[in-house]
Amino acid sequence: MRLTEQEFLDLMAKKKIIRVVLPFRLPTWNQLLAMGYWQRKKIRDLIKSAVVSTSTIKQSGSVTVMDGRLRPVLTDLWLQEYYKTMIPDPSKKYHNRKRSQRQMKQL
Repeated sequence: MRLTEQEFLDLMAKKKIIRVVLPFRLPTWNQLLAMGYWQRKKIRDLIKSAVVSTSTIKQSGSVTVMDGRLRPVLTDLWLQEYYKTMIPDPSKKYHNRKRSQRQMKQL
């Protein structure tokens, strides 16, 4: 059952739920599992920096929440690095297996 936008906003007001909308897609669970430790850490740090840079600003004493302007963190170069990091690095085992398969075909 999907909530309408107004029902979702009412639920957010009652339960103090925050909805974060990011301008890029997050990695899937399988993509995360295919990554090594340092690659996952880099993705996590990139996502944290993006959330901080796109977080909303609430002025003191104001009931209205206003969107903050995008800081220079979310540039094309940042997105390029983010998407490049999401692609898992092929392992040495993979390269060795492919090389041995090519050698077997040549024989």
